[in-house]
Amino acid sequence: MFSYIASKRVRHALNALEQCPLPRPLDLTLARKVLVFSPHPDDETLGCGGTLARLAQMCPVKVALVTDGSGAGGLPAGAGTVRQTEFVKALKVLGVKDSIQLNQPDGHFDGSAELAVVVKKLLEDYQPDWVFLPSPLDYHRDHVRIAAFLEPLCRNAASVKQLLFYEIWAPVPATHIVDVMD
Repeated sequence: MFSYIASKRVRHALNALEQCPLPRPLDLTLARKVLVFSPHPDDETLGCGGTLARLAQMCPVKVALVTDGSGAGGLPAGAGTVRQTEFVKALKVLGVKDSIQLNQPDGHFDGSAELAVVVKKLLEDYQPDWVFLPSPLDYHRDHVRIAAFLEPLCRNAASVKQLLFYEIWAPVPATHIVDVMD
């Protein structure tokens, strides 16, 4: 009897809850200049490619490829060069014409003081108001390490007004949505 009453009480409480609201639309018109950090070639496309295509129609967008894309030894020799070329081609399809490659070791990212200087200079020179980073809740160790390394650098950049995290390998709780349908 007790479990039935508790279950009935719980069901009643659950039925009284309102539906979860959908995440808010992200107002892309507020972006003036966007910088995206992509851990590996294709992460930017998989994680936020539709959003980048929309933004590239409205404002300057630059994508920084953090690793060399070599696959951490799991890919054939020369794969990093092929993936870097594919990265540039994919950005062109998205309408993004500006990119930089930071050539950090794939699969073994461990931010350094030298890289911090490069990133700070990139932020200072490019002056983005929006920055996209891989989610720190991702499962891939490079994605997590890169997010943890870059987040404080981006938060300390004077020009950055909006820091946005995108998912790649693992779903993350959505706070905003972007309609990428034509």
